[in-house]
Amino acid sequence: MSASWAYRLVKRYNERGPEGLKDRRTENGSESMLNTEERAALIEAMKGPSPDGGLWNSPKVAAWIKERIGQAVRPGSAWYMIRQLGFKTKVLRPRHQKGASKEEQAAYKKSSAKTLPASARRTRIKKSNSGPKTKRG
Repeated sequence: MSASWAYRLVKRYNERGPEGLKDRRTENGSESMLNTEERAALIEAMKGPSPDGGLWNSPKVAAWIKERIGQAVRPGSAWYMIRQLGFKTKVLRPRHQKGASKEEQAAYKKSSAKTLPASARRTRIKKSNSGPKTKRG
């Protein structure tokens, strides 16, 4: 602890008593942009599918808040609110398309081989740039 900080603490203690020594960092935040009813409505909305049918994410929550209270919210703030409410943003895993017939698979393989340049279809061994090979004795 530095001397200047100790002087500040002593001054606060002399002015306010033991209350002056409390940790005041919790008082720095602003109040929530959503009241209790709006938070409850958001929780209920997030329990179901999003308006476009996909998963909820921060831009969708930001749009929901803007529509609900008329105030624009950044997606980062919406993400923070999602986390505060106990939700997690999720991303669907990509899935392979099932049901392709053998003919469709063969056609895909043939067409994809034609689109590659000749240099990519064959493998080359890159020559060393360090000079000619030397014999070890």
